Amino acid sequence: MEVYVDNMLVKSRKAELHLDDLKETFDTLRKYQMRLNLTKCVFGVSSSKFLGFMVSQRGIEANPEKVKAILDMTSPRSVKEVQRLTRRIAALNKFVSRAIDKCLLFFKTLKHALQWTDKCEEAFQALKDYLSKPPLLSPSIEGEDLFLYLAVSQTAAFQGAEARYPKIEKLALALIVASRKLRPYFQAHTILVMTDQPLQKAMGRPDATGRMVQWVVELSQFDVDYRPRTTIKAQAPVDFVAEFTMVDQDPESDYWIVYTDGSSAFGMGGVGVILLSLKKYILKYKVQLQFPATNNEAKYEAVLTGLRVAKALGVRNLKLNSNLKLVTGQMNNKYEAKEDRMKRYLALTSQLISNFDDVKITQVPWEENLEVDEVARLALSETNEQ
Repeated sequence: MEVYVDNMLVKSRKAELHLDDLKETFDTLRKYQMRLNLTKCVFGVSSSKFLGFMVSQRGIEANPEKVKAILDMTSPRSVKEVQRLTRRIAALNKFVSRAIDKCLLFFKTLKHALQWTDKCEEAFQALKDYLSKPPLLSPSIEGEDLFLYLAVSQTAAFQGAEARYPKIEKLALALIVASRKLRPYFQAHTILVMTDQPLQKAMGRPDATGRMVQWVVELSQFDVDYRPRTTIKAQAPVDFVAEFTMVDQDPESDYWIVYTDGSSAFGMGGVGVILLSLKKYILKYKVQLQFPATNNEAKYEAVLTGLRVAKALGVRNLKLNSNLKLVTGQMNNKYEAKEDRMKRYLALTSQLISNFDDVKITQVPWEENLEVDEVARLALSETNEQ
């Protein structure tokens, strides 16, 4: 029996047992004085719609109505139509293999004014073609062990600080995501994690990072066993998926990335900078501001510090990220600097930018700037202690 809020589904493996299962259900309902709405009840069916899915003895299938809604759609022409598309995709997420890769372009268009590119159109048509033959989710056999193969690659699925995780932590993150997405399977089965990486050893180290310790605690509720990968044939499909997520060469692979943030309190300020080199080395830099500064001024000081450090390291191409819309907007000439102090900051920033071959300035969401925000707050706290 499956229950979700006020939806109930009674299912039997054999037809001759179904009446007994129904009797047991009705006895339980009478015991707790619960009533059913007869007009919403259906009995003796081989398949039925439940929570938006089609459930039958074969397994769980995509709702044909939801599939048809996407197949009949024309290409989105507005932000609202893209939002409508993403909502429909969310309803079919369980039936879309590598859903992030197939649908990431749609979600990216929502961050800015609608830019429906040729790549978006190709992804949209590929999704429609894929959904024309939706797969079937068949039930697993009770008590059997389930094998989980892991692989990671440098894809857009890793956002912000996740992209800078060591490979072993990315594998651990993949395991955590799998346990959250496939929670019913983790609860009902022993999960055999097949990997050629020392994942269990890394997660059990006394000096493991805070997030690794949290992940170990989260996984402790499941029966997870780590096994060495003994055959390449079983891992081949996973490696194939990971390998071919990198077929397109990143045109900005020769750009250093710098994250900047500034923090102020009680008239004092701290600056944090994180630089990511071409070889993915991470450099962290913090500065205590020895003069009163507002929050906007601290943000500008962080940008100036990041540019100065990058210049001293001989960087030629740079992607500069800040989470303050005002600062990035002024540097991209979208906003006008009106205060004299802001004008001077903007002029000094432009002067430093002229020392590079190319600088791309981007406003990033606050959650992608958390790591450098901690560095800035650390600098500020040291200032306050002094």
